[in-house]
Amino acid sequence: MTDIIVSSAAIITAATAIYGVFSWKHELKAQTAHKQAVALKVSARRLQKALDAFRDDRFFPTEYPDNYIWAEAPDYISEGKVLAYIYENRLRKLSSAFDSFEQTAIEAEAVLGKELRPLLEQLSMVHISAETCFRRLAPSFEGFFNPKDEFEVAAKQFLYADKDGDDLRSKDYERQFRNLEKFLNRFL
Repeated sequence: MTDIIVSSAAIITAATAIYGVFSWKHELKAQTAHKQAVALKVSARRLQKALDAFRDDRFFPTEYPDNYIWAEAPDYISEGKVLAYIYENRLRKLSSAFDSFEQTAIEAEAVLGKELRPLLEQLSMVHISAETCFRRLAPSFEGFFNPKDEFEVAAKQFLYADKDGDDLRSKDYERQFRNLEKFLNRFL
């Protein structure tokens, strides 16, 4: 009789231990997914903020070169060089935010699954578009003032977002970030 009780206690102890290990594994997996989702959401917000700053149509005095001389009637050549300087610095900040986002996204994809990949690919096109538009207008930014072709017009539209964010491109970026957040909210 005592053998049966001891055997039963051993079986119950083993079953409880197995259940505990599986519960712990499930909790650890959910906790890791939560941490990755939070990290990716923070990184996405940084990227969104950098994109908004890159496309901002206002130019702040702190963005101008140190040796900039404020003229009453600036010419397109000198203003083009200033715009190139400003957008190059903005692009550097956007690239840094995107690199951080991309690194976090790779880590998150390993934990959160392959469903994340299409959302990330859409956002990677934002960075490619920004670089392409900047490279097309640099170094003189003459096309910013006097576009020669449709691409230069599109580049200026990319760089110069509407103040209210009402243009189609801004709405598209908002939709992409919203879709990413909707996906990440499942893990939060």
